[in-house]
Amino acid sequence: MKNYFYHQYLLLKRIFLIMAFMTLTLFVLCADHTAQAKADFYKSNVGKYAIPVVLYAPVDSTISGIYTNTCQQSDIFPSIMDYLNFQKPFVAFGNSIFDSINNKGAISYTNGVYQLIFKELAINYNGKELVSVDHIFSDSLIPIVNKEPFSGQINEGEDLLKAMIQQFNVRMKENQMQYMQDTTSNNKF
Repeated sequence: MKNYFYHQYLLLKRIFLIMAFMTLTLFVLCADHTAQAKADFYKSNVGKYAIPVVLYAPVDSTISGIYTNTCQQSDIFPSIMDYLNFQKPFVAFGNSIFDSINNKGAISYTNGVYQLIFKELAINYNGKELVSVDHIFSDSLIPIVNKEPFSGQINEGEDLLKAMIQQFNVRMKENQMQYMQDTTSNNKF
């Protein structure tokens, strides 16, 4: 399977280099869904959401290599805006992959359970309490029975997840999915 994707990558790269008008273009290639899995990791709650995301700029050597941190589809928009050096505020529920400061992670929701991939943890939350926490180790998940050594990361991740859920729900309910400057105060939101 790796050879197939590598072959497709080389073919696309050759096409992109031939077409001169594409030299100022940032290409974003992203799967819209996952595939059937053979490896155990990709059958897990974490792996079943793993998809490739490729950013390619034919003449920009700063975009090279493999980004190994967790990212998600909602990171594409802020990454493009960051790449374009867009300085005005905007609303996004993801983070730029080029930003080395912001938290990196991915959130998903299935069957009443939110899952946050955060640092090396998979935190599962049902809206009221933690359901489970797994440690992501290489290509496997290890259920965490003794949460004490990870309590700081778990609390930070749970707070982040709750904040993201609240922010999304409020913005959806109030129809505030676009950035609006508050002219009555110094607050941005």
